[in-house]
Amino acid sequence: MLLYIPSINGPLVQLRYNSQMEHPVNSSVRTIMNQHADLRPGDTILLAVSGGQDSCALLHSLIKLRSELGIEVVAAHFNHESRGEDSDADEAFLAQLTSELGIPFHSNRAGVQASARRTHQSFHEAARMHRNEFLDWAAQTADAKWIATGHTRNDHIETVLHNILRGSGLTGLAGLQPTSGNRIRPLLHATRADTENYCVANNIAFRTDASNQTNKYTRNRIRLDLIPMLSEIVPGFSPDAIARLSDFAYQDDACLIDLAREWFETHSQSTSSGCTIPTSDFGSLHVALRGRVLRLAIEQVASTCVDVEWRHLEPFVEADESASLSVDLPNGVRIRHTEGVITVEEIAPMASPVPLEWKLEIGCTTRIQPWNVEMTTDRVDNTYHYSGDPFELVLPTSAIKGGLVVRNRRPGDRMQPTGMNGSKKIQDILVDAKIPLILRDQTPIVADDDGPLWIVGVRRSQRTEGIGEQSRLKIVVKSSKSSR
Repeated sequence: MLLYIPSINGPLVQLRYNSQMEHPVNSSVRTIMNQHADLRPGDTILLAVSGGQDSCALLHSLIKLRSELGIEVVAAHFNHESRGEDSDADEAFLAQLTSELGIPFHSNRAGVQASARRTHQSFHEAARMHRNEFLDWAAQTADAKWIATGHTRNDHIETVLHNILRGSGLTGLAGLQPTSGNRIRPLLHATRADTENYCVANNIAFRTDASNQTNKYTRNRIRLDLIPMLSEIVPGFSPDAIARLSDFAYQDDACLIDLAREWFETHSQSTSSGCTIPTSDFGSLHVALRGRVLRLAIEQVASTCVDVEWRHLEPFVEADESASLSVDLPNGVRIRHTEGVITVEEIAPMASPVPLEWKLEIGCTTRIQPWNVEMTTDRVDNTYHYSGDPFELVLPTSAIKGGLVVRNRRPGDRMQPTGMNGSKKIQDILVDAKIPLILRDQTPIVADDDGPLWIVGVRRSQRTEGIGEQSRLKIVVKSSKSSR
């Protein structure tokens, strides 16, 4: 079959595709899902859709293969409100597309530019934070095992080149991998040309983001200028060479991380606000492992190492035992080197020092604007069965002391989680749940006069137990912009 598709930079391009062969998009999705997803029948995959060709191709491929893979598919879209009417049009397009396909769809939005100014972040940092928070929320709501993204082989190669230009080590050279945490990238074996071909061959509509064709962002310049330039400078250059470099780097990096983790688990000690590492032991460690040990410590405190760079860690890797150092890192973490100990700890106060609180009225829906959620509180009797949804709470009215509020965490907050003996700090519960440090002050907590009853989407208090009681309340939390 001969296809004519518009190229990214100009005239029509001819691509030959043998219709008797499986398309590279479906082949990539099938291979990665089977090899890396550890699927069980009925597992749900939440797909992050932007409206572009890659995510739309992935959406249709997952639907095509869902019976074979034994999965359910749910779509989610975050509107960054960065392109005005175009951003709204993307959201409306996806709402209609998923409706036509019969796929559940969640969407949410935030003014990311304004948020970035308030928090002194770059636009991309703020966008990533809001988008990831929403996707994790949507995945919990859908009980999804994986969050799938539309990253292709091109994205992988561009990531590696970007990391090289930033002076990355092996971890950066490894680039994108098929899985990372609860994220999976089913298109990583396919190229951007493959997804474009797939959309045209299957009459799949998609949206085009004009900002992808400007030189405003580094990633765009790598794609539009650097890769074509390398092809001119180095005869026979192929992006596959970058991919091979990445494969070797990943294997070596995985070995070093395993060694670092074994050392960290043996030599570090947990504290109430983080962890400590003896500098005498740390100094005797091979320099290739020191930075990785520090990253493991940071992940233990903040649940992420996003935006932590070598320049942050180098002073500690190179310091002698007598050095006195202190560096504040992104994501609200501080590293200190003093008196023979390296301390990695949470910075106080947190990003949202101002207490936030809203009163919950029975029979009413309360919209919490800063968190883009709605909380509905209703009475139910003992015939109502709790669904198990992490965003639904059913509790006996006798457990409530005073009035109900939803708020952010407070210093000294404690709660006895269901099934546990004794209370536990809210801080420790959030750490155990791997809630990123920068998001912990943005996690809603339902409380009464005696303290927290429910960390929304995370854990419930033992006080909420009491299934047989006649008088009960149901609290349901939903995205204020979700649909279907």
